[in-house]
Amino acid sequence: MKTWVRTSMYQECFTNLSILHIEKDVTKNMDTDCILNEFSKSSRMMDKLIK
Repeated sequence: MKTWVRTSMYQECFTNLSILHIEKDVTKNMDTDCILNEFSKSSRMMDKLIK
């Protein structure tokens, strides 16, 4: 079960990164500071990064 959860988390991350790369013309116009600020506000996301 634990292995499956890890694998699915990695797959989700890879999928999201792939979409960002494919849509790079859209991501060039994004305000990265705003995105990073919102990301840092979420303690759940920070917990994922730390573990």
